[in-house]
Amino acid sequence: MKRSGASFLAPLFTPYRAFFALPDVTAMVLIAWLSRMPVGMIGLAMLMFMRESLGDFKVAGSVVGIHFVSMAIFAPVCGRIIDRIGPYWPLRITGVLYSLFLALLFVVASARMANGIIMLVAATAGAFSPPIAVLTRTLWRHRFADEVNRRMAFSVDSIMIELNFTIGPAVIALVISVFGAKVAFLLALLVTFAAFLVFLFTPALRYWQQEPHIERHFLGPLTEPRLVGL
Repeated sequence: MKRSGASFLAPLFTPYRAFFALPDVTAMVLIAWLSRMPVGMIGLAMLMFMRESLGDFKVAGSVVGIHFVSMAIFAPVCGRIIDRIGPYWPLRITGVLYSLFLALLFVVASARMANGIIMLVAATAGAFSPPIAVLTRTLWRHRFADEVNRRMAFSVDSIMIELNFTIGPAVIALVISVFGAKVAFLLALLVTFAAFLVFLFTPALRYWQQEPHIERHFLGPLTEPRLVGL
């Protein structure tokens, strides 16, 4: 007798049902997805807003590029601080300042101030980007001691990241087509601040385990040749 498609696939989903039945897992997955939504929104929204405000795609791209380069440079610094003092204060400070500097970026670009000022504000905003994506991945390691559930958590988390990068730009594109680039950038700004609050006031951070301080090399994991090669 042939098995139906549903009954055939049911065993494949059994581990996922068991995983999501664990305490706080469903909430942590949703929190991670919602709090990382800005990563798929801010780049496109900023680019199109700068293009509309400054009238030049080259300058707009430079502003966005400087923003993300600054973000990449300062993210390891924020990570080192979190390693020493935990995530709470770095998250609070960056969450507030990032939103404030994005708001300032909206003001200076709308006023068509000098390109140098706009780029400086964009770089400063990038330096204070909240470390939510990194914290989310780290919290899964703290939440689960066993490798089976850790691998499941990272697998599900990777899927949610893909959804962030799929849905976020699509939402921004829709808002731009209907309301314009300014509204899209303001929406991205509001989502960014809301995401920070969602992550800060949810049960996810209670799983953080502060590890004892040890001496670390300035280059961190880049001292491992195999990682550099990869």
